[in-house]
Amino acid sequence: HQVIPFAGTILGGLLPGEMVLIQGSVLRDADRFQVDLTCGSSMEPRADVAFHFNPRFRTPCVVCNALQGGRWGREEVLDLNPFRAGDPFELIVLVLKDTFKVRENIYIYTFPMFPVLFLVKVLGNLLNGSVPGTLPSKGTW
Repeated sequence: HQVIPFAGTILGGLLPGEMVLIQGSVLRDADRFQVDLTCGSSMEPRADVAFHFNPRFRTPCVVCNALQGGRWGREEVLDLNPFRAGDPFELIVLVLKDTFKVRENIYIYTFPMFPVLFLVKVLGNLLNGSVPGTLPSKGTW
């Protein structure tokens, strides 16, 4: 298990057909957590964020976005948060040609993307987490 916050390099980047598996437990008093797939580790200037996945608990929703050239894009807000404070979860992010497909238990979301991913970051109110690495995709959802 990695300590949160966690940042780990994805050697060779993520290619279509690969996925990232993230397992963790949400803190009981969590207000949010986030998973960012970034295009580097630079802080100044900040590296682009190809995919920002941000479950929020006070107003139950999931916010997704991308940061390009220091500017956030339009937020995609899902008025449903399948994560529960205090509960474990397993999140799978599948990279397709021009979208991310995210699966958490029975919920599946699809979001637009831009390519070249090198780093996965997990931040926020999680008790523990595990990011075993990238996995080849098997089958369809």
